[in-house]
Amino acid sequence: MQKKGFCIVVPTSFMLNYFKGQLRFLNNTFEVTAISSDSDWLEEFGGNEGINVCCIPIVRYPSLFKDIYSFGKLYCYFRKHPTYIVHGNTSKALLPLLAASLAKVPVRIYMAHGLLHQGYTGIKRALVKLLEYLICRCSTEVLCVGFGVKDLLLKEHICREKDVVKVVGNGTPSGIDVGWFDKSLFSKEYLRNELSILCNDFVFCFVGRINREKGVNELVDAFKELSKRHSDVRLLLLGPEEEHRAIDEVTKKEIFDNQLIHSLGYQEDVRPYMALSDALVLPSYREGLNLTLIEAGAIGIPCITTDIIGCNEVVKDGITGRIIPPRDKKALYEMMAWFYEHRDDELKRMAECARKSVAERYEQCNTWNAYLKEYTSL
Repeated sequence: MQKKGFCIVVPTSFMLNYFKGQLRFLNNTFEVTAISSDSDWLEEFGGNEGINVCCIPIVRYPSLFKDIYSFGKLYCYFRKHPTYIVHGNTSKALLPLLAASLAKVPVRIYMAHGLLHQGYTGIKRALVKLLEYLICRCSTEVLCVGFGVKDLLLKEHICREKDVVKVVGNGTPSGIDVGWFDKSLFSKEYLRNELSILCNDFVFCFVGRINREKGVNELVDAFKELSKRHSDVRLLLLGPEEEHRAIDEVTKKEIFDNQLIHSLGYQEDVRPYMALSDALVLPSYREGLNLTLIEAGAIGIPCITTDIIGCNEVVKDGITGRIIPPRDKKALYEMMAWFYEHRDDELKRMAECARKSVAERYEQCNTWNAYLKEYTSL
């Protein structure tokens, strides 16, 4: 029997990393095709996953003429290639889902990774919220990466109660391979020596895009105050610096000047840096369901994060980490100081609980099977 066509569409090819391994797994049941922008990267990814690929340029941010071009290419693709399921992601999901609707693709899934309108105010917020509403209208099913995202979609009437809005398993796009995130795979001493970090230094780690919405301004400011009191603290910043919602110039200067801050840029593999760290800090303003917090828990380090959707769902306050108000530099500083002071007791207990909690809720094998069951039921 011929397998049904399953097409996943993402604007930037890098996003396919969220589904690495899972697409190979799904390809046993469906004829999987990945559509994205970067042809060279896409070909390599498709070869590794054993799936079909198609390069259609899709820009990340709004661009009328480029979006019209992308929409036309997507519509033609769905008309030409038999497709049963189209899986759209991010705010650009409107393009593939609308094209699939017009091309009469029967199953159109929107994976809601978060609510973009939360990052805006005024007219922009209303327009982005309208965009999210239209995406849901073009979908036959909305799959949310977390329960908080689902609740907010319904609360703000972006999705109607009668719409099919679900969280598969306990959320996340693909779960996590807990065995891959194992601290024992890495030499903490060797890695610290590579960065000239002393064995007794307390290391905070941040992993994510370097922009103001991730709370980087507050993080660097809080660390600056902490490092004035304690010379044996370090801060690792892992991630690309973004011009969109860029951090303040004073923050950039502090990162450059402060010898206790290591700005390491984008890293393909974050595990070694998490393994050498004592705690992860993510003082974000807005999230969907943050994968970095799950990875940190899997590798066995406690987290400081903010009381927002997608963060308070992963971190259990006082058990696997601590939760503070967003945009609160004072609260962040006090919690980082508390972590430093409780490194030999509370943090060790939290670290043990964190790995166990992630394994119970987000183990990859269980998540993949839950998604397969959902897709085959459609």
